[in-house]
Parts: sequence; C-alpha cells; structure tokens
Amino acid sequence: MGCICGELIRLYKGHKAILIMLLTGSTALLAACMLEQDTPLIKHIYTTTAVLWSGGWCIILLAIFHLLFDCSGPYLAKCTLPLQVFGCNALLAYLLTEIHGPHGHNIWWGVVHPLIYGLADKFHNATELAHAGLSLLLLWLFLFYLFKRKIFLRV
Repeated sequence: MGCICGELIRLYKGHKAILIMLLTGSTALLAACMLEQDTPLIKHIYTTTAVLWSGGWCIILLAIFHLLFDCSGPYLAKCTLPLQVFGCNALLAYLLTEIHGPHGHNIWWGVVHPLIYGLADKFHNATELAHAGLSLLLLWLFLFYLFKRKIFLRV
C-alpha cells in the first residue's frame, strides 16, 4: 500500500493524489468493517481485516501529512524539522531504542539514569516521564548530528 501511495504522489502531485488517497483509505476502512462480520480484526495474526484497517488509517494519515507538509507551502515545511530528523534515520532510531543492555534497559536509559538519579526520591511518578523525555531528547540530538552531516542508514 505504501509503494502504491508513493507512486500515486509521484504521478499525481498535489490535491488529486490527496483526494485519491483519502477515498482509498476510506474504502479500506469500510471494507474492514464489512469483513469484521466474518474475519475478526486480530493484529498479531495479520487477518485480512487487520491489514485493511491499519492500511486504511495509514493511507488517510499519509494523505493528511502530505497535505500539511508537502502541499501547504514553505512555512509548515520549516516546522517539520524535528520530524524530518527522525524520518531520515527512522530505522536507526528504532534500532537504537531496541538495543538492550544486560539489565534489560535500552542504551539511552544508561545515559539518562545518572542524570536524574536524585529525582527518584522526590518525584516518584515523574521519574519515568523524565527518563522517557530525556531519552527522546538525546536520541533526537544524536540523529540531528547525523542529519546535519547527511549520514543516513539505508537498507
């Protein structure tokens, strides 16, 4: 579905591609709702209904983001830098969050934990949020460093 939508955007630049994707995504969602009567929506075994449901939402979101960021002019395009940094090295970002150390924590936890060690005593519930926020910030800064040097992981 993603390859077809990419070709659609390449061939029909602008609002025509957005309209076709919105109609296609809505049709996939409708088909998933109709198939739900016979085939349950079970994601972990990839039923037809689950594929149509998730694919329909992905196509609709792609159309919305294409409208917002690609067709809206230079102002919104400048606002997308944080998303571009993640998008240009999305696979690397995923891999860096999934590499776990000997205690089961990811590599960012090992960097962040010493920075906020004292917060655990004072703010019990906020510690997890601080871990997640600082981990995300450090990951983004690393990816931004690679982005500025035009270093991208390609497969």
